[in-house]
Amino acid sequence: MYKSKKFDIKDEMLDLSSEGIQDIKDIKGFYKVKNLKTLILKNNKISVIRGLESLKNLETLYLSRNEISEIEGLDSLKRLKYLHLDFNNISGIKGLDELRNLEVLNLSSNKITQLKGLSGLKNLRNLFLNHNRIYEIEGLEQLKKLNGLYLYNNQITEIKGLDSLVNLKALGLGHNSISRISGLDILKNLKDLRLGDNLITEIEGLDKLVRLRNIELHENHIPQELLDKLGRASRFVEYCRMSNERERDRLETIARMIKVSSKVKLDMLQHVLDMSKSAFSKKVLDWAEEFGFTIDGDYLVLNNGSVANFIEALEKPFSIMKREERTDYLF
Repeated sequence: MYKSKKFDIKDEMLDLSSEGIQDIKDIKGFYKVKNLKTLILKNNKISVIRGLESLKNLETLYLSRNEISEIEGLDSLKRLKYLHLDFNNISGIKGLDELRNLEVLNLSSNKITQLKGLSGLKNLRNLFLNHNRIYEIEGLEQLKKLNGLYLYNNQITEIKGLDSLVNLKALGLGHNSISRISGLDILKNLKDLRLGDNLITEIEGLDKLVRLRNIELHENHIPQELLDKLGRASRFVEYCRMSNERERDRLETIARMIKVSSKVKLDMLQHVLDMSKSAFSKKVLDWAEEFGFTIDGDYLVLNNGSVANFIEALEKPFSIMKREERTDYLF
């Protein structure tokens, strides 16, 4: 009960999202719900984690979209498997040492700068730290069961610190400042690698990743000759296929948009291309200069005489899928 309002527990789950809760201690009756497995406290005004001590059987806890600045008050939740603390004000990772059964930790969209305080989470399977301020991959040596690591939209410049993650299957490092693909050779179980929207100019060691099935490299600075080599290696053709199918769908959508009108709304084009705002803004200026387009408020006004060249330019980064497949490995 919260402020005289009663809530039903269904299937061992209690949902208290968007109730304006400021203090978990104001929720009455937790001591009576011994078998509660899932507690959802999303989108409230909670600033301190406390008052959960009696929930010994809790397995899933959602504290997303609150005002939490410190991870604390969780030591008694020994059975916790899934913890969501995304969209808060957390600047440091701590207070997790007792959560030895934790399998999923979501700390995306916070203010975290360093990967510390995770060494006790030896059963962790998936770690989400997107949209933070992390500049170095470190402190993951003990997470040997980790299957998925997601670090999109940070300030990472180098791929390192992953050697002990021998069970890693998915690695998300898009929207960072990485200039070189390296340091992945030991990740023999890696299947999914996302490195779009970085500063990559060099690629090495991908031939060692024998299980890799999907790779994203859009919005980088990779020389065409390297992409050509990548396309001629038959295993990498398979790696890139899923990513490139999505790109072809996007290009077809853009072609239909252009066929209907010579004025394309900028935000719609950005959405279709799935580009960051900063990268898209730069591209629009490049296109305007190269193809004689003009920008009219929220619209890109096309020059019909150069539309075909524009479409061809969009296709170019992903043309490796159209080239003849060969069996030699070139990295």
